[in-house]
Amino acid sequence: MAPTRAAFIRRADAQCSKGNDEETAAIRAYAKEKHAGSAQSPEEGLLLAVVLPSIRENVERLGGMDAPSGDEGMVQAIVAADEKAIERAEADPSSALSADRSRSPFARGAKLSKRYGFKVCGQY
Repeated sequence: MAPTRAAFIRRADAQCSKGNDEETAAIRAYAKEKHAGSAQSPEEGLLLAVVLPSIRENVERLGGMDAPSGDEGMVQAIVAADEKAIERAEADPSSALSADRSRSPFARGAKLSKRYGFKVCGQY
């Protein structure tokens, strides 16, 4: 039986929160390492080595969950938008580091996630 939207949001946000906690720990570990000699800025290196893989895990978790009946299309649209954003950010890391969040590759997925009701998932 498919979960209710409220139950799905609670479960998905809990999974995303867990992923965010793992990301925070990975960021701390990354920050302790030396990354001298890299062609990337420290921010781009962190994004590519830690943040994007963490986001990818959250997106995969969300995509693997059973969506509420009738909401499958919306959840898939969120997952697809975030997958595309990850690809764009990998190709051009600076795009995801812009101070202008509306220009971020993740803006569409964040908007869809918020509209759906997520409090944690999709808010990259």
